[in-house]
Amino acid sequence: MKSYATGTLTLIAIVAVLGGALWLNAFKSRQNIVPISTLPRLITIEAQHPVRRDFVQRLRWFGQVETKSIVRINPLVDGRITSIEAQDGAHVRKGDVLFTLGGPRVAHEEALLSQRVLALESQVSRAETIVKTRLRAVAEKMVKREDLLTAQEHLDQLKCELSASKQRLAALKHALFVRSPMDGIFTNRRVHVGQEVDRGVHLADVISTGLRITARLFPPPGVSLVGKRVEVYGASGVETSGTVQRVMPERSPGGATVVWIEGDEIDDLLRPGEGVSGWIVLKTRKGVLSVPEDAVVHDEQDKAYVFVKNVKGYQKKAVEIGLEQGGWIEIVSGISIEDQVVVRGAYELFYRDFSKAYKVAD
Repeated sequence: MKSYATGTLTLIAIVAVLGGALWLNAFKSRQNIVPISTLPRLITIEAQHPVRRDFVQRLRWFGQVETKSIVRINPLVDGRITSIEAQDGAHVRKGDVLFTLGGPRVAHEEALLSQRVLALESQVSRAETIVKTRLRAVAEKMVKREDLLTAQEHLDQLKCELSASKQRLAALKHALFVRSPMDGIFTNRRVHVGQEVDRGVHLADVISTGLRITARLFPPPGVSLVGKRVEVYGASGVETSGTVQRVMPERSPGGATVVWIEGDEIDDLLRPGEGVSGWIVLKTRKGVLSVPEDAVVHDEQDKAYVFVKNVKGYQKKAVEIGLEQGGWIEIVSGISIEDQVVVRGAYELFYRDFSKAYKVAD
């Protein structure tokens, strides 16, 4: 009887253990179930026709406004500044007198040259008389012809010296008036009236009224810049435009390409030394076929594709792309305006088995 009770208790214990294990396993299973509401939604695929848009490819640049040329004004002779004929910052024309020179050194040099000219003129007059006399004597065979040639040679030498002296005197008188070599603005004056100056010293500058922008940029390889239209934005809010006139053969220390930008509006609206920036318009496309950038997918070789919707499903098509702007991509070839292109869900389709057609959801 005791053995029977023991066996019964053992059986009950075994059943209880097995039941507890089953209940615990069922509880854990219920804990791993994710409710439907927490599952991610099914992929949404949207398609639409391509549209026609305008594309503009721009290249960013930064630069500074500069004068096209700056000329240093230097005296050609030593002297004293006796007058300054141009006001600082004034517009001057080519040939206008900027400074007048004078003083003891100029007077001394002018006196020496004048005396030299007078002396040579007297010598030339006497030499001419001698030549005439010997010419008659040769005709009368009173002197040798060699004597006439010697006198003539001496006369020619005196005439050359006289001509050179007159030229030096004229040059001195001309140099007393320091003139502007070009149209421009008189600026950066360094001397005052009454100051003694040496030949070649820096008196002032004349800068051209024409301006240009020296700009730095990093163009893609093979891009031609000369003649391209440029959008210019000044630090003061001024907006204008110009044209790339020249590309410098050497790069900047930072490796940038340096170009000169010029234009009539730049001359009128900007000032030398002003910092500017803007865009160079490299390409313009009008009314080209385009799709949103999310419609285009790329494979490991960077080839571009889109998915086109038809009655059987979604078909992958290779396309040639062009410019990109504002979230849109130019389609050069591969699809037409009548195609319905997947604009949402393209990558989800691409990473599936795209060797088969995908069924269109009912």
